[in-house]
Amino acid sequence: MKKRFSMVLALAMVFVLVMSTAVLAEGNEPEDAISNVLEVNVNVAGEDTGGTIAVNDDLAEKIVAGLWDVFSVSTTPPDNEEALSVKGKVVVVGEGDPAGFKLEYLEQDTSSENYGKFLPMNFDGGAAYFGPSGGFPWVKVEHSVFRVTWKEAGEYTFNIYIVDANNDEVLAETEGVTVQVMETGQAINLKHAYTDEIEVENGEPQIPGGLPILDGGSLTINPNIDQTFGYWVKAELEAGFSHVDGVRYVFEVTKGSSDVIAVEDLEIKYFEKQADYDVRTLGLTKEDGKLTGVFGPAQGFTFYGGDGEQLLPGIPGVESPVVTPFKVKFNTEGEYNVRIYAIQVEPVPALNTPVAE
Repeated sequence: MKKRFSMVLALAMVFVLVMSTAVLAEGNEPEDAISNVLEVNVNVAGEDTGGTIAVNDDLAEKIVAGLWDVFSVSTTPPDNEEALSVKGKVVVVGEGDPAGFKLEYLEQDTSSENYGKFLPMNFDGGAAYFGPSGGFPWVKVEHSVFRVTWKEAGEYTFNIYIVDANNDEVLAETEGVTVQVMETGQAINLKHAYTDEIEVENGEPQIPGGLPILDGGSLTINPNIDQTFGYWVKAELEAGFSHVDGVRYVFEVTKGSSDVIAVEDLEIKYFEKQADYDVRTLGLTKEDGKLTGVFGPAQGFTFYGGDGEQLLPGIPGVESPVVTPFKVKFNTEGEYNVRIYAIQVEPVPALNTPVAE
């Protein structure tokens, strides 16, 4: 009897094992598993093909009231979608008042009668649009060019959008673009020094190791008539400024207290870096008893600092700090006063900028 019971028990265990194996097989579990089976469902998304808009790195985030800044915006439409009619939209958020600045965009459509002009963006309720009122095709653009002129100090924060021209639906956005505008102060610090001569090696002027300490105040020089000496100007961006556009140097020369100064009284020469350091004469004009000369390209240069060069194509730039040598000679005896300072000139739009792909 005991033997028969053992046989029945053995058959029952075999039956149970067979049934368990069948259940595992139905769930595709591995045969050698000694635990439950965990499952993870993974849905891998493809590359984000949504549209984008972003301000490039050429916007100055710190600047002084009264200055302008040319900057650019890039945008990319979504993939695999028919052409959309869109507009650009700029919204002022926070405490910034649209009356504290003037914002313009550069018309880059060659078929427009306003091609090459900066056109104003008029704010209404803190928002302004750019582009035709009926919208424009959304295409990939690397450099949509803008100019902002800061009128009043303050902190200004902007959100920038691409919106559907028909219903103002936001299609792409970049938020929290902030600029700190200082009430007063200087963006560039100038210092100067002089040497008896300027050494040139392989056509390039050399900064001498014994250059006197550059000073930001007054400097007294006592040359002889027809003696050429070296005059050095060092320019450096103040802390916190990324760049300043449209910079030129102004030289103002007066002689004694009379109106007897003449253009022939002195010569100021500089080294034209873009022309293999050819020596050029700075043009001087006489007006109101003084001579005035302006150094730098007609559109000015972008004076920048930071980790890298961020410039709009077509605008030359120099990196802060920069030391510029001049060769100076006085041809007539007398006591002269020379004032040198930096100015910002009106921008010349970089119309050679590729605007679409």
